[in-house]
Amino acid sequence: MTARAGLALAACFVAVAAAGCGTATSPTPFDPCGGRLPGGWKVVGNELGVRTLEWGDCAVEIDLTRLRLDGMYWFREDGSYSVDLRASGDWLTRVPSGCRRVTSCSAVEAELRRLLRAPGEPDHPVTCTGSDECVCSHALGGRSMTDAGSYTVDATAVRLERGIHLDYCVRGDRLELRAVPGRGALGTDRDITGRLILVRLQ
Repeated sequence: MTARAGLALAACFVAVAAAGCGTATSPTPFDPCGGRLPGGWKVVGNELGVRTLEWGDCAVEIDLTRLRLDGMYWFREDGSYSVDLRASGDWLTRVPSGCRRVTSCSAVEAELRRLLRAPGEPDHPVTCTGSDECVCSHALGGRSMTDAGSYTVDATAVRLERGIHLDYCVRGDRLELRAVPGRGALGTDRDITGRLILVRLQ
């Protein structure tokens, strides 16, 4: 696996942390409607799925269907936001043999551990098995993720400081956030997108 591929996988995980990203497909339709955003919002559900990322002449599949996100988003009147999330469960990376620049799944595992390790933290928890295809399970075990910065609202879209664009809809005390395809954390049409469901704190 190339360094570029590994770093893109890391960016996918960052996208989940900062924007609640999954895939563009979800079991229910989403209609961005805008609405009053400032306040504290508790995550009560997420719709994440599977996305294939193309690198050169091969593809790597990111499967987030077993990942659960809990936590809080705060959007403040002064234009600042903060996010405090906890991810549990695991997510899968499926690496076809044609994508590998190494000779075995154990080597893929070692490369993922190196590329996805956060500074000052233990090795990234990943286990890879298989022959023609390496299936790598990334066990999160209640990992905490935070983010903060400024945001702007334009009709039915909210733009976070790090370049993440989210469609949103507030109906009563319910907020839905969806990453805009092609304008998320990776800034390309290969972005992982998806939806978070939140309720307003009383």
